[in-house]
Amino acid sequence: TEGGVWLGHHPASSVEAIAQLEELRLRGARFLVFPRTGLWWLEHYRGLREHLERHYTGVAHDERSGAIFDLRGGPAESADVPMEQREVA
Repeated sequence: TEGGVWLGHHPASSVEAIAQLEELRLRGARFLVFPRTGLWWLEHYRGLREHLERHYTGVAHDERSGAIFDLRGGPAESADVPMEQREVA
């Protein structure tokens, strides 16, 4: 919500998830973090995952920890390498 509280429901589609993400980014969000328990979003909302990989840098992805995307810039130079295969610093 406007006050930063969970809406109470998940997005109905990838399109809705992307719209919410871009709204948050315009309001200043710089990173998007999926904890291990939230990684299902990247499978369920495939369009969201494709959007993130196309437009932003995947900083880390580890099935034991989660995933982090840097929303400040463009896609990673290694965008053709799946995030699961990128080295985690």
